Amino acid sequence: MKKFLFGIVVGVVLVVGGFFVLNNYIYQSKQADDTAPDGTSVVTEDKHPLLNVSQEQALQNFGIDPKNLPTSLTPSQEECFIEKLGQSRINEIMAGGTPTAFEILNTAGCLGK
Repeated sequence: MKKFLFGIVVGVVLVVGGFFVLNNYIYQSKQADDTAPDGTSVVTEDKHPLLNVSQEQALQNFGIDPKNLPTSLTPSQEECFIEKLGQSRINEIMAGGTPTAFEILNTAGCLGK
């Protein structure tokens, strides 16, 4: 029984780790696509007025179109995000921090509330 539980824990850690590695790989390859041959950054369309480029890119990497996100949250949506991530992490993201793959997956249901 202990070996079985250990196997499940190891499997979950590998899957979560895989999400982070894949997210980082996709993010880096997308950044390379946004660079001109002379090394300067290519200006991309601002798809959401409340998100910065890296936040928009992180969402797009998971198939979420930032254009489809609301520009304001209901009180129940705000409570859901705080419950899932904590107020300090919410403050970091609102200040420009990029959400991780796990955070995007963990809070996906908050927008439907």
